[in-house]
Amino acid sequence: MIKELLMNKKRIGVLLLFIMFQFGTLVTPALGSGSNPLQFKVYPSEIKEDYFTINFDNFTEGEVEVKIINLIGTEVPVILHKKPDGSYRVEFTNTPSNGIYIVRVTKGRDQGTQRVVVRHN
Repeated sequence: MIKELLMNKKRIGVLLLFIMFQFGTLVTPALGSGSNPLQFKVYPSEIKEDYFTINFDNFTEGEVEVKIINLIGTEVPVILHKKPDGSYRVEFTNTPSNGIYIVRVTKGRDQGTQRVVVRHN
């Protein structure tokens, strides 16, 4: 069964989402990356506004790419604001719907993924 899952990229994505929802976060190295996955925190993890912050555990200079993906796989447009301390404020360009979103951060060859919940009052 695992061999069949590995043969189908969509099933791998579903399996990774399942693992992430079971354990809260998922940190994965990007394909071809070194042994150091990208470690970061997203706060607040339950968003009531149209923005949140990404804070890196060990920040070093370099270009960072942030993608927000809804559960049907569509990328949600955002604006990134880099702060002097190396953290990023991520602002949705449109008010997002309530639900769970995947935050994928790539820096160089390293990648990390976490989830956030959007819950407007």
